Amino acid sequence: MKHTDYNQVRQLAVNIMTDDKKMIQLIGDLDAELKKLEGSFIDDGIESVEAYVKGLEAKLLNAQEAFMIIANELKAYADMLERGKG
Repeated sequence: MKHTDYNQVRQLAVNIMTDDKKMIQLIGDLDAELKKLEGSFIDDGIESVEAYVKGLEAKLLNAQEAFMIIANELKAYADMLERGKG
């Protein structure tokens, strides 16, 4: 079972941290691309898009601590599983 295989639990923790970093990088890339587009927008629609991107970025940054806690708890669980198998 996945939840008792310490290697898979540890890999899940790594994946959470990797995906979290990737999401932060992608939102940064999106913000940079948005700044490039600002000059070409004719209407005020860019403000709505910018507000959405900034809101999403804030939510992801606020979730950082939760992602780290989950990943660390999974690592600790994997360590316990590994000790129990040895």
